[in-house]
Amino acid sequence: MDNLLISNSDYEKEIKFLSTLPYRNSPYSARNWGHVRHGLCSYSSKIKPSIAYYLVNLFSKPNDVILDPFSGVGTIPFEACLNHRKGIGVDLSPLAFHVTNAKVHKINKTKVNEEIQRVKGAISKSENIEIIDCEAKLFYHPFTFCEILAARDYFLNSEITPERSFVLSCLLHILHGNRPYALSRRSHNLIPIPPKGKFVYKPLMKSLVEKTDRMLNEELPPEFIEGAAYNNDACKMAVESVDKIFTSPPFLGTTEFLRQNRIRLWFCGWDKDKLIALKKNSNFLEFNGLSLYPQIFKEFHKILREDGLLILHLGIYKKENMAESLLPIAEGKNFTFLGLVNEDSTHIETHGRTDKGGTHTHQFLIMQKTIDRKSTRLNSSHLI
Repeated sequence: MDNLLISNSDYEKEIKFLSTLPYRNSPYSARNWGHVRHGLCSYSSKIKPSIAYYLVNLFSKPNDVILDPFSGVGTIPFEACLNHRKGIGVDLSPLAFHVTNAKVHKINKTKVNEEIQRVKGAISKSENIEIIDCEAKLFYHPFTFCEILAARDYFLNSEITPERSFVLSCLLHILHGNRPYALSRRSHNLIPIPPKGKFVYKPLMKSLVEKTDRMLNEELPPEFIEGAAYNNDACKMAVESVDKIFTSPPFLGTTEFLRQNRIRLWFCGWDKDKLIALKKNSNFLEFNGLSLYPQIFKEFHKILREDGLLILHLGIYKKENMAESLLPIAEGKNFTFLGLVNEDSTHIETHGRTDKGGTHTHQFLIMQKTIDRKSTRLNSSHLI
């Protein structure tokens, strides 16, 4: 695929360097590259930490405020915080919010240990918990399920703190999978496929303590700046003003975040009825194509500072080119096209999944908040 660029862009050098796809070179190409807390909770289709690293370091400067309004598990906000920027994450999903909230704060180990003791206390009373009939019940031995229900009740009825989000995120990670730490019968680490095998009791606290210890094993760098996380949607954010917006919104026609995260979302309070209601909600972007983007770009323009930069990590799904579809909408909301970088994504690993889908190209659509210059449309005259 061709890479497009506006020659008079203030970011011409940076866009040209991004077009070399530097994150595909060693050591950034390693599957486990980056801080250990990037692995706080597995998540389907999350952006690579090394991509977030290059976006942050190429297109922003220290102390900038960087917003990701579709933060997922906070990869971009976390890389911003790690690199002396203030990272802010916004997401409608409670799962995404808690993981982002844990990543963008300095976690106090003493408070984490205190939180673990409170979870342990709640689980000690699990024999009195009321067993509920739901899909999650199929994943666990009855004793493990009782412990999970007790922990779930505890978190759903507790105030939010960074340390509580941290412990909750660790627990969400171990809820299902095919590795020894997983509390479930054999399933999948990213997507809760129907479980197989015997019902074997797996004590929650053992796996939880081991997971929290692993995530606390690597200190945050001294240049780390604390950020913020908000549990709302991109159409109306509780954010006042930011320097940059770097984000990867849901790819059209691909990942179904509700279905693929349903067990973890259930633990966070989104039960089956809630998921069904969201799927029917016309304001839920994942199931509504491009219709909300005019409102979203309007919100982006409102909170971006003068000359603020907007970079969207997108995808071409079969014949649906997201950059081509979104650019006219963005221009209508006063954004200027600066450049486009395309990447062949057919090489990307599937983590054992066979339903990779039809996304064959990833894209970086780079735009700037329009001030007093005429927007330039994406066309073949800007080939580099």
